[in-house]
Parts: sequence; C-alpha cells; structure tokens
Amino acid sequence: MARGVVQSRYMALRLVVKDIKSDYSKSQFGLIWELIDPLVLGFIFYSLMRTRVINPGETHMPYAIFIIYGLLMYATFTESVMRMVNLVKSSKSLLSQLKLPPEALILSVLFRIGFNCFFRLLVMLFFSLLLRNSALAIDQSAFNLVGFLKFLLLFPSVILVGASIGLFFAPLNAIYSDVGTALRIGLGPYRYLSPVLWPLPLTGLWAYVHAVSPISPLFLDLRTLATNDIMNYPGHFAARIFLFGGMFLFAWFVFHISIVVLSEKA
Repeated sequence: MARGVVQSRYMALRLVVKDIKSDYSKSQFGLIWELIDPLVLGFIFYSLMRTRVINPGETHMPYAIFIIYGLLMYATFTESVMRMVNLVKSSKSLLSQLKLPPEALILSVLFRIGFNCFFRLLVMLFFSLLLRNSALAIDQSAFNLVGFLKFLLLFPSVILVGASIGLFFAPLNAIYSDVGTALRIGLGPYRYLSPVLWPLPLTGLWAYVHAVSPISPLFLDLRTLATNDIMNYPGHFAARIFLFGGMFLFAWFVFHISIVVLSEKA
C-alpha cells in the first residue's frame, strides 16, 4: 500500500489536473460557484443575527467570522465525504480502460480537495484581516497570526475525518448507490446539529451530541485557534485524529484489496 502511494503520486497528479480542466473548461467563474453557496447562506444568517431574529449567543469573535469559518470548513468536510464515497463510480470509465492502482484514485481525490481548500482558506484569511480592526474595537479577535498558522497546520484534520467516512462507505456505495444518496441527504441537516452556524450549548443532550460528533470539537478549536490562538478541547481533538486516522487506514486496506471486484460492480 505504501509502495502504491509512492508509485502512483504522479499519476494521481495527472488525474486531478485532468479533472480540474474538465470541470472548469466550460465555466467562466469556475471555483467561484463553489464559494457562493456558503457565503450566501452565511450572509443570510448574519442578517438574521443583525436583525435579532436569531441569537447566536457568545461567540468570542465577530459572528461573520464564526459563520464564514464554519460554513467553509463544513463545505470541506462535505466535499471530502462525497468525493470519497463516490470514488469508484466517478472513476468507472478509467478503471475499465486502464489498470490504475487504488492509491492513485485516493490520492487524486485528496489532491482535488486540497486544491479547493486553498481558495477556501484564502477567503477565511481575507475576512479575518478585513474584520480584524472592527473586532478589536468591541474587544473581540478576528485574527491571530500564530494561531492562524497553527490553524493551517491542523486544518487537514477536517479532510481526514470526511475522507475516512467517505472511503469507509465507498465499497458499499459501489454496490448500492443508496448509500451515497443517504449520506448526501444526511449531511444537509447535520450542519444544524454541529457548531457551523451557531455555538451549540454544551449542556444536557447537546453535551452528548458534542461528545460523539466527529466534527464538533474540530470546528470549535480550529475557529478559536485561528482567531485567538486557543484550543479548548485538545483531548477531544486528538482523539478524533487518532480514531479517524485508524479508520482511514482500515478503509484504505479494504479498498485496496477489493478494487477489482468493486470496479466490476460499479
């Protein structure tokens, strides 16, 4: 498996370049369309907060920063899940024509997610710098240089969690497409059960939701890290990395040994 990663890295890079060119060859705005959805939704919730229709509670940062970071991180998580779970189906034509190592497919998806994340991170940085002075005026923080560098270092944990879940279900989705459909539908309302648009209370039932959520401590700590250089749940954060790191390795192994059968079933 490790040898497959080394041998297929250039092939994966060619696949992702081909994929990007194919997606944006007929589009004038390209990646902008992928950023519009979370930004529009964020603007709606920010407007609702400003008119006091909703009360997000204490965020320790400008609410605009809270929702922009939350929505763009959730977009990364969702993309990681769905690209991985549809890995076999989206590569069916390639698998029928070429003998591709499974690692090339996995790497190509990770490279593509990383490419899209680069632009999301630029948007986060832009708004953090834009609102930095106004946040300081109300005794809040929108940007911390050291914290943001740590945020960049730990941001791939969001991709790890999403990719692990997607790759785990990819073999099932190759046989039963209902699996991918169920995940796609479930990821929609799940954003409202996570600290994406507002900070969830950590008491009662919500404390249990926070404890079992794969992304809740990641989102909370990554946001406060970028803006205040603080991590409130380092133990929960580390536990997610170890848990989903192991899950990714297991799913990768299953995918590696079953790719031939899966390509025929897809």
